[in-house]
Amino acid sequence: MDPILALFAAVDRGDLAGASALLAVTPGAVHGRFHGATALHRAAARGDTAMLEVLLERGALLDEPDETGATALSWASDEDRDAAVDLLLAHGARPSLVDLAARGLALPLEQALDAEPELIDQETAQGTALHAAVRRGRAGCVRLLLARGADPRLRDDQGRTPAELARHTHQPELCALIEAALARDASVIEPAVPERESATDSIHYSCAACAEQIVIDVDRTEGEQQRFVEDCPICCRANVIDVHFERGHFIRVSAELE
Repeated sequence: MDPILALFAAVDRGDLAGASALLAVTPGAVHGRFHGATALHRAAARGDTAMLEVLLERGALLDEPDETGATALSWASDEDRDAAVDLLLAHGARPSLVDLAARGLALPLEQALDAEPELIDQETAQGTALHAAVRRGRAGCVRLLLARGADPRLRDDQGRTPAELARHTHQPELCALIEAALARDASVIEPAVPERESATDSIHYSCAACAEQIVIDVDRTEGEQQRFVEDCPICCRANVIDVHFERGHFIRVSAELE
């Protein structure tokens, strides 16, 4: 099995011993990529602090971006993995505006805006810093971002504005703050929601009967969670495949016999 795929499989299982043994033999696998991200991104999204320690000890780069420019810290922040965020920060990870807003760190956020005000509306896979602050209920950061001119009309990866996100998460105080900001600047035309494009991803699963690694294609526009039956091309046994898309491209796959 390809050592990079084997490492990702170990990370997904939380197999510390397997990951350590593999990296002892093939240390370069720690820098390998699958669907544009590294094993450190995957461990961060899972909130697996023990695995993060193993990967960092073996040379994983803290601030290595994925294909969208997001770091492992951003992945941990997006998935609300606070312990993983704390660990990565303790190791010296550089937080983005989105990371700071999600954690409710108003003073560092203000200092970051002073240094690079042009990044206030920088978009990530999960939206802007304003989206992150709303998603985590960080009222102080919401006020700060709106006061600094954050655009409340921008949409996240699910097509929601910060106000729509606040309503969806039942946060009337944040709704009121955003609606007040919109009322102060009602002349800006709200952008249309971009049309989503079809996208096919190649995934691999381990046959539950013969353990062979099988690669198949799935269309992520069919839903974030998909379940279907696939016959193994090696042993012909039927596998029930569960696929879960995270952050638009991160995929978790499992298989069991039908």
